[in-house]
Amino acid sequence: MQKKAKLIIVMTVFLDVVGIGIVIPGLPIYLENFTKSPFLIETFFAIYAICGFIAAPILGGLSDKYGRRPVLILSIIGTAIGWLIFSMGSKSMIFLVIGRIIDGITSGNISTAQTYLVDISKTPKERTANLGLIGAVFGVGFIIGPGIGGILSKISITLPFWTTAIMASLNALAAYMFLPETNQNKNANRKISINPFSDMKKVFANKSVRIVLVVWALYTLCFGIMQSIFSLYGHLAHDFSPSTNGLLLTLTGFVIALNQGFLLKKIWLKFFHEKTIEIFGVLALVISYALIALNSVYLLIFALIVSSFAQSLVRVVNNSNLSHLSPPENVGETMGVAQSIMFLSAIISPLIGGLALEHSLSLPWIISSILMLIAFVILKIEHLKWTKIKDNDQVIEPNL
Repeated sequence: MQKKAKLIIVMTVFLDVVGIGIVIPGLPIYLENFTKSPFLIETFFAIYAICGFIAAPILGGLSDKYGRRPVLILSIIGTAIGWLIFSMGSKSMIFLVIGRIIDGITSGNISTAQTYLVDISKTPKERTANLGLIGAVFGVGFIIGPGIGGILSKISITLPFWTTAIMASLNALAAYMFLPETNQNKNANRKISINPFSDMKKVFANKSVRIVLVVWALYTLCFGIMQSIFSLYGHLAHDFSPSTNGLLLTLTGFVIALNQGFLLKKIWLKFFHEKTIEIFGVLALVISYALIALNSVYLLIFALIVSSFAQSLVRVVNNSNLSHLSPPENVGETMGVAQSIMFLSAIISPLIGGLALEHSLSLPWIISSILMLIAFVILKIEHLKWTKIKDNDQVIEPNL
């Protein structure tokens, strides 16, 4: 039963990510039919992120109250409807806005899927390995999706959006028919707040969770900066063509898929403690961003490979710790807040990255390196406290 549930949820996420990847190649071109302003084009992306920031904790709370299954199905249906309406945008720009709003307010697919995998995990290492599957699926999906999207865009500029809507509809149907409920701690009496900041305040009240979320916020901010400016940086600093940028992004997707799908379970979790993995992952990111700031094409390629390994490890271990430290009846809400922070970073990071890049080609990477250095110091201090407590209790954790 557990293997079947895991397979279904992994396939659900895979179809969702492939759908996202399909729309990437043609989306900017499609939006250029309505406006030539880069600012307005970015606004369409911001609409989704803002709606996701507001809705993610609410969807997480609903999954704690009513179960993972109905929220996940609702989120997938929202994706289908959102892209369906977006596909009709050639008739009116209002369709574009409505489509992004609907997709944004139902964007609980990934966080709910993560919570689902947490529910079915029996041990901490199994929980981390299960969450690693999500990252592996992301890597594979973003390798396959853009390639399919590029082919479909040559047939029709709107075909990728229709295809994604159809895939999401079939995905929702499969989830409805085969996906079992896993939340054994449902609380039908809990109150759901529509204010995302009240959910954040509640979750941040837990000191242990707060520390993990601060590191998560720093990580997602740096990841957002890299994601938003990478193609432009490659063009300005190294005269990369779009195809070269695409190949480099494909390389990172392959590394992430390999690392989270195979190496995480077979090597990292087998020989190292999760706290050690996260600390060295963050340190690797500090070094990687610093190397990119030197503006050498060879160091850039090396840093991309190292950072792809590190990012995938930090993301998984951080989310695993987050779910472990949260009370069982509030796991969905906590993961929703983490998703909300990621959306907030997606809104802020392009502004930071863009302004820094205007000033200097190296500055965005220097900022990212400093932010991850702060995260490293936070983790190191907490690790020392944790080790001291364990030593006093005469319980020494192996592989530290």
